[in-house]
Parts: sequence; structure tokens; C-alpha cells
Amino acid sequence: MWSGSATLWGATLAQLAILWASHIPSVHHGVQTEPAAVIALHALLFLVALAFWLSVTGSPHQWHSVLALLVSGKLSCLLGVLLTFAPRPLFAKVHAAHSGHEALLADQHLAGLLMIAACPLSYVLTAVVLAIQAVKALDETCTSRSVAPVGR
Repeated sequence: MWSGSATLWGATLAQLAILWASHIPSVHHGVQTEPAAVIALHALLFLVALAFWLSVTGSPHQWHSVLALLVSGKLSCLLGVLLTFAPRPLFAKVHAAHSGHEALLADQHLAGLLMIAACPLSYVLTAVVLAIQAVKALDETCTSRSVAPVGR
């Protein structure tokens, strides 16, 4: 029972750790200076996201999956909110050569807004679908037990 849960929560924590770590300005700057590091970071982000979604959709513990989706979704949305409402560009040191301060801030705000829009569409919707399935399964289990024939 716990091995599926441990896999799910390990994938959840790994996804959140890599997502947040990749948005630390000093880490972002360090990675952006080397093209191979950018590719490696994006590959790592993809792999942990894939592991997360596979463990969420494949877990026999639907309520754990719902909770993992809600926690992960909230923290991902929080990152989007921080990017959206930051008063200055957080990654200006890396991208300053490419465009001005206002353009960097507008790009950062747009990226944050996209994250905020994607959270409910992916995490929350999936959590709702899994919760509905779990309630239906629970209802079917209760119904099958209560309809059992009574011996005389």
C-alpha cells in the first residue's frame, strides 16, 4: 500500500524541488550561461513532471493523488503569482542583453500569468476528476454491500 504512495509523494516532491530550484535567479543565471545545462535542466524538468503525472494517474490511492495534485498545483500557482506580481525582473542579469527592463518585466509577468492559467486547467481539473472517480468507487462499494441478500 505505501510503496505506491511513496512513489507518488517522491515524484511530487522532486517535481516541486526542481521547478522551484530552476526559478532561483542565481541558478537560472548559472544554467543560462551554458547551452548544455539549459538542455539538461529542461530534460530534468520534463522527466520529473512525467514521473509525477504517471504516478498521479497510475496510483491506486486516488485520495493521495488528489492531495498531491492540490499541493503541487498550489505551489506551482504560487510561483506563477510571484512572477506575475514581482516589481522587477527576477532574471534581468541573464536576459538584459536581449531586451530592455520593461520588456523583461512584461515577459516575466506573462509567464506568471500563463502558469496561473495552466494550474487550474491541469492540476485542479485532474484532482476533481480523480475525486469524482473515488467517490463513485466508494459509492459502488457501499451499494454492493448494502444490497447483499439477507439469509433466513
